[in-house]
Amino acid sequence: MTITELENKIIHLSQCYYEGHPECSDAEFDGLLTYLQNANPNSPTLSMTGYGYDPYKQVGEKEHHLYGDVIGISKKPRDVNDIPKDFFNTNIMISAKLDGLSMVCYFVNGKFTKALTRGRNGIGINRTDKIEKILNRELKIPNGFNFTGAIRGEVCISNSQWENMIAKGLIEKDNPSVNPRNVAAGIIGRDEINDDINFVDLVFYKVVGFNDDDNSWNKIYKESILENKKYDVKFLRKFIKEEYIVDYIEDNGSQLNQNALETLYNRFNSIYTCDGCVITKSDKNVSKLNDKYQNKIALENNEIAYKFEGEKVITTIENIRWKMSKGNKAIPVINVTPIELSGAIVQNASAYNAKYIYENDLDIGCQVELTRSGEVIPYITGIITTSNGTGVEKLNNMCCPFCGNKLEWQGVDLVCTNVDCANRDEQNLKVWISNIAQIDGISEKLIFKFLEELNINSLEELYSKSYEELEYKNAPNNSHKGKFNKVLSKLFNESINWYNALMGLNIKMLGDKTSKKLVNTELITIIKEFLETEDISLFANEVNKKLVNVVGPAFIETLLIPDSLTKLKNLNYIKDRLYQDEIIETKELIPVVITGKLSMPRKKFEEYLNENGYEVKGAITKEVKYLITDNPQSGSSKNKKADELGIEKITEEQIRNMIDFDKSSISSNDIL
Repeated sequence: MTITELENKIIHLSQCYYEGHPECSDAEFDGLLTYLQNANPNSPTLSMTGYGYDPYKQVGEKEHHLYGDVIGISKKPRDVNDIPKDFFNTNIMISAKLDGLSMVCYFVNGKFTKALTRGRNGIGINRTDKIEKILNRELKIPNGFNFTGAIRGEVCISNSQWENMIAKGLIEKDNPSVNPRNVAAGIIGRDEINDDINFVDLVFYKVVGFNDDDNSWNKIYKESILENKKYDVKFLRKFIKEEYIVDYIEDNGSQLNQNALETLYNRFNSIYTCDGCVITKSDKNVSKLNDKYQNKIALENNEIAYKFEGEKVITTIENIRWKMSKGNKAIPVINVTPIELSGAIVQNASAYNAKYIYENDLDIGCQVELTRSGEVIPYITGIITTSNGTGVEKLNNMCCPFCGNKLEWQGVDLVCTNVDCANRDEQNLKVWISNIAQIDGISEKLIFKFLEELNINSLEELYSKSYEELEYKNAPNNSHKGKFNKVLSKLFNESINWYNALMGLNIKMLGDKTSKKLVNTELITIIKEFLETEDISLFANEVNKKLVNVVGPAFIETLLIPDSLTKLKNLNYIKDRLYQDEIIETKELIPVVITGKLSMPRKKFEEYLNENGYEVKGAITKEVKYLITDNPQSGSSKNKKADELGIEKITEEQIRNMIDFDKSSISSNDIL
């Protein structure tokens, strides 16, 4: 898996998680994040809100939470020594970190009114009908209960009920993607309500907001919970069945040691699937009704999730294989002596990049320590023995497996700089197909398996043949081959939007935003003339004259290099089928505010932001998406206002990384 593939996978899994149909466990997701942090600590994905989650892509009826964004826990130490020191000197609660689907339930005068998924940015999905079914079974509302507020819980399937579902044949026992969390989320997320909802519990564990009135229950709560966290549990137990409450352990910090935490975790995990413990200080604030946002920093500083390190083993490197990425980078894949790790036989491990191999002097015969954080990707965590120089020597003399050209160092990577490399042809073909001819129900991997069978490795080889030569005549008897014929039809017969055509060229810096801009310019006419005449000087003159103010000189320069001009000529394969939409929808500008020092003149930076989809505002309002600041911890008025309104604070470097990611993620189409 390349870094780009990993980033895209994390973004996809994050989206699925917040939409309520997760495709992996929290532990598996944490493992992917850990791997990315080690492989590329500067990855823009790591700084993206919700790791790329967009709340407006959620499926279902969307509603705003009454108490603002119901945030998660950002700090996840895996060693007791990494727990902040102030957690050892105050009263704390230790509870289970349930591996379930987070849900916020709202009550008015003691009556349940609605339930929303946690969501993001204060927006959740309404799941009231499903949760009401569960609460009718679980709730024990006492006489006189008139609580108005919100209580957070986790939708879970207990271990005992999970065994019941297996025994009844309701789930696939040996399918690794089927686990209690995913099944519970699927039951809650689908349209209909079936009998299997009776296997699902809602485990309440936290009051997240309350109405500021003088009724008896809220008075008890206000006078107690805000001073001592233990009353949160006692309050909940007044009206929720005991067995559905996550147990808390009071402590003054003395139990914060590895053995104690593991003991507690094992106890919690024997009832419900957990992925760690939550450690909470007693001075946590709870939102009052109509307070639009919670104080995110205060919450994060008062509550952490303690995760446990994955199992580690020592094994021997048997081989180091190299595969070339879309960017012509050599990516190492290490073959190790097979060994059992976290219940699976491991034969391969990742070593991040070429620089990692070089710095650690790795070669065949070296012993390494492996782990699987979250039991996902095996990767190296320690070097036991080195190669005494042979690993370094091999890297310094390594050649591209496609063309034999000696690789050159660029940052942490070894890169093939040969413009005629066969790998470039293959990658260009992949990007072309992913934009021109991708259809639902068939993966790029399968498409290229078919192309490999047909001995096609470049656009030139593809279009040297006809649709009739390539189609599978027996396709009706094979659904995959039938779908491949549909792909071929798009490649050879169907009309193609200019936007998709430009995206399919795999030209550096030509991403989503730039392509949409260019489709609405004179570029289309200029390209048509270039395809007819192949007059490079005329093309360059027209592009410089008519487009430099639209896309900037840097992109113009990239567009006019020989590699880009060659790729433009690929449009000849489809030029008679191209059409131009009258209107290409463009994204609204994202409002941001700037405070503090910048690395360039402010006016230039504002122009840069505007060119890339952002609008700089003068003051902090609730509509602002980001505060760009050189010091997120500053006590400036803008920082304070951003905290008050729950506006995310990011640095200049972070927004530059986000912009670079937006460009690269869409234009690269890394589908190795």
